[in-house]
Amino acid sequence: MTFWWFDHGHPDLFSIAAHADEHRQRVVIDANVFFDLESEGERDSEDSMALLADWVQANIELVVTKELLNEIDRQPSGEIRAKNHAALTRYAILNVEDSRFQQISMS
Repeated sequence: MTFWWFDHGHPDLFSIAAHADEHRQRVVIDANVFFDLESEGERDSEDSMALLADWVQANIELVVTKELLNEIDRQPSGEIRAKNHAALTRYAILNVEDSRFQQISMS
């Protein structure tokens, strides 16, 4: 099942929780790093796994963008898609205005 959500850019019940930890730097990971972290040793992911070291986790918060949902849905296996959707709940998803992204990327 695919869940569709249109965000109007207004704060919601989860907005406060998304900014709860002001002491750690937010670090956006791409789909390849996400899949490395969630593959449980199935891939050559030594570099990505370094992000899970205790001393690193004390200083950063791993977050993803909503594009990762598209990457997960491209997986041919329904079992892998379900596993990755479940894993996604452990990450904050950045709420970015698409128009703002376009404006910055054109600069």
